[in-house]
Amino acid sequence: MDEYKGNQFWKGFLIGALTFIGIAGLGFVVLCFGFSGIYRTLKEKLSEPGETQVINNIEYETKDRNDYEFLNRFAEIIEKVELNQVLEYDVDKMEDAALRAYIDASGDVYSAYLDEKEWEDMLESSDGSYCGIGISVMQEADTGKTVVVSVFSGGDALTKGMKSGDEIVAVDDTDVTQMDLDGIVSMVRGEEGTQVKIKVYRPSADSYEEMVIERRIVQVDTVYSRMLNDTVGYIQLTEFDRVSIEQVKKALDELSSQGIKELVFDLRSNPGGLLDSVLGIADYFIDKGELIFIMKDKAGNEYKEYSQDKPVFTGKMTVLVNGYSASASEVFTGIMQDYGRAVIMGEQTFGKGIVQSYFKLTGGGALKLTTEHYFTPLGRSIHGIGLTPDIVLADNPDTEADELIDAAVEKLQE
Repeated sequence: MDEYKGNQFWKGFLIGALTFIGIAGLGFVVLCFGFSGIYRTLKEKLSEPGETQVINNIEYETKDRNDYEFLNRFAEIIEKVELNQVLEYDVDKMEDAALRAYIDASGDVYSAYLDEKEWEDMLESSDGSYCGIGISVMQEADTGKTVVVSVFSGGDALTKGMKSGDEIVAVDDTDVTQMDLDGIVSMVRGEEGTQVKIKVYRPSADSYEEMVIERRIVQVDTVYSRMLNDTVGYIQLTEFDRVSIEQVKKALDELSSQGIKELVFDLRSNPGGLLDSVLGIADYFIDKGELIFIMKDKAGNEYKEYSQDKPVFTGKMTVLVNGYSASASEVFTGIMQDYGRAVIMGEQTFGKGIVQSYFKLTGGGALKLTTEHYFTPLGRSIHGIGLTPDIVLADNPDTEADELIDAAVEKLQE
């Protein structure tokens, strides 16, 4: 009886052991396959440094380090701060600064992180009205200087003596010489009736000026027009905003009723704006179906835009430009020059031949990134170069008589 029990024990023990080994072995195989799958997945996602991976049929070369290394380090820093920092700190402010610094460190002055307020300000200004001091500014890529290119009649900046060419160096005693353009614009704008102190450097006088300026609702009339003589009309476009398409059309209709045969189209100190606005305005002067411009993205994909309607004005034209004619202004000028549609007169343009796109972010705010290069209809790149006028003449805005307009009228009536 005792021997039988002993045999049964050892038999049960051996069966149990073999079963455990079998299950463990199967588990090991499954685990190996699991890790193998995870490894392959991570290898696909991360890739080795310098390898080429394909995403959506587009080839990308990976960076020289693990793509997630930064995120791991950043998470570690956040943890250390939360566990160890004894002084008070503002988490939201720190996170915002980190996002802003990441984009700023790219060296591209045209790319930026926009917080929720800056994003709302950008949307407001592109609609043609905003609460501010009444100026148009641009930031120079090589120097980072923020330069006033236009002072609007509806704002208090004109009353307080701000001039085109002034360089903004401080806002409310905060040095802004190292800030991105969107950040500066957000500081300048504010609630109607409030005041903001602006310090500028004026190169023409080699002096600094401080002004306390009231914020007002500024209705941006981007178009100014008049007849220069019995047959020559004049249109000045200060920005390419959403309202500009209809404003240019209205100006052309009014000038046509006054007998316009030739046109001076003034883009001097126009810092650019929306590409959609360029498309709509170019349609007024270019034959339907013509290639307007080409854009190329990071992967080499091309995007082409064509004119959609018959031209509204077919008479002789000149387009006036200067060193502050940039971006969308250069897009329009390049179209007119490539097709020989207008004689370009003035100074070498600014040289911004890149396109920014906005990406709305989860939780508020947006990311502005340089996403495409722009090329004229004939395939010319203007970034960092600008456009050379057909007739090069100095633009002297401080002189009482506008010699460039006089020269343009003379050219049209040859």
